[in-house]
Amino acid sequence: MTYPDKTVHDTGIAVTTLPNLLGKGRWRLEGLRARRSHDFYWVTRGQGRLSINGRTRGYGPNSVLFIPAGSVYGLTTAANVQGYAATLPDILPVPVPGNPALVKASSIFDQGQITSYFEQISREQDSKNQGFEQAMESYMTLLGIWIERNSGRNDWPLKSKPPAADRLVATFLRRLDTGFCRTGTTADYAADLNVTATHLSRVCRELLGHPASDLIRDRTVLEAQILLADTDMRINHVAE
Repeated sequence: MTYPDKTVHDTGIAVTTLPNLLGKGRWRLEGLRARRSHDFYWVTRGQGRLSINGRTRGYGPNSVLFIPAGSVYGLTTAANVQGYAATLPDILPVPVPGNPALVKASSIFDQGQITSYFEQISREQDSKNQGFEQAMESYMTLLGIWIERNSGRNDWPLKSKPPAADRLVATFLRRLDTGFCRTGTTADYAADLNVTATHLSRVCRELLGHPASDLIRDRTVLEAQILLADTDMRINHVAE
């Protein structure tokens, strides 16, 4: 596990149910973008697909998902999905797994234990009793330890050196997430990555099911949705 060397102690840990999170807009999870928090999901019912840095895997019931901060990812879910979602800002001194994880909790004991971690975090979040921040961090630590202890059953592909196409798409997604307001076309990104626009678009279609131009457009639209939903910015300013 990696231990962030941080002294800032401003808890931003938050937990909610998946139905509540998705009720605020599925686009918040489905759009590919990097988030500044470590994200944990506990899916007790339903299924979907998780994409991280250009790689995609399906998941089913009783799955624990972990996405490290800074990863470009999107999460699709079935309509009947149930479970929890928790976010852990990377500024907090809480140890987290070193790699993405997709682990199925097969035993009743493990399923109950994971559910209890999320429920305890939720209770502390609601109570605001003395020491609730430290308590929330402790339960998040236990959740991370469970993932590490079960890393042998991690279904997320962990390759020491991913294929060239995977590396290209992952680099493109990271640059897209930080540069979509400055760089406009597939050709611009391709030139920056020292490949042709045709090649970049082809590998994006092969790995993600969409050409690079669609991903550029979708990232721009996603940012507009975020600004319109979560800020007071005027529509004409968002358009600019």
